[in-house]
Amino acid sequence: MISRILICKVADPPWVCVREPVPAKANLQLYALRDRPERSDALSSTDQGCFSVSTVVPDFSEAERSLVAELLHDRYKREVAPQLADSDLLLDPATEELTVCPTLYWSERGAHFVVWKVAQDRYRCQFFYADADQYGTGHVDYTDLRRCVLTLLRVQADHERQSAGISSGATSADVAGKSGDDSYHGPLVI
Repeated sequence: MISRILICKVADPPWVCVREPVPAKANLQLYALRDRPERSDALSSTDQGCFSVSTVVPDFSEAERSLVAELLHDRYKREVAPQLADSDLLLDPATEELTVCPTLYWSERGAHFVVWKVAQDRYRCQFFYADADQYGTGHVDYTDLRRCVLTLLRVQADHERQSAGISSGATSADVAGKSGDDSYHGPLVI
């Protein structure tokens, strides 16, 4: 069970890495998933002299959380409960103000997934395997949560297939590595 989510400042896109134990760095904000602070009690990293933190983004509603859980059930054919967390994201690269954004996090089949609510009816998403293996969907923001999650799941599934050497129209020679094409073609974006 992953017990901590670590949010790091990166201009575009912001990213999340999951780690235990967490290294001490001045520009990081940390929340325990099981001990998620109340939104009004979110810690400000200004105490460390790094960033100011804004908390204007509303939490995921029960309907939004249920929708994501339903989509995950359809994908994995079993119950997968996304965990609710908060992430400090740099939404405006022109400033150093971090925004506390509600985050849905889950991990399946070796991949970690995050969906951020960055404003009312505006979402961002990403999946990753490790610090160096982070992937987006090709869209910065989504206005439809269903489309955001489905696109994230499809891109990750395409990436998983391509990593295994299986792609649309692949022959057994391609899967066995006899095609001679060693270049990475990236996941297909649908």
